[in-house]
Amino acid sequence: MDACPVEANYPDFELPTTSISNYGSSQPSCYEFKGRVAGQFQCVKNNALSGYNRTSRTVRLYYNSDYAGTYIDFPPGSGRDGGLGPLDFNNASHKFL
Repeated sequence: MDACPVEANYPDFELPTTSISNYGSSQPSCYEFKGRVAGQFQCVKNNALSGYNRTSRTVRLYYNSDYAGTYIDFPPGSGRDGGLGPLDFNNASHKFL
């Protein structure tokens, strides 16, 4: 996984290719940012300002774990750079639709 920097102290991330019901909040079991920029190896849960969908399916990013709460849909090939609106630093799961 590789992504571009958006905010110096927080990771942006590419959504992985499978649904994840809980990103986890601490190492070593959390889903972590793999980019080679600021934020590398930080847990993504409640710690992202942008996201990218590099797949051919729509992905729904959720506020809460277990696919609950407010969400944002990322159509195939889309992304949000520099802000996830109500999900800024409040993102805990995602599901492929």
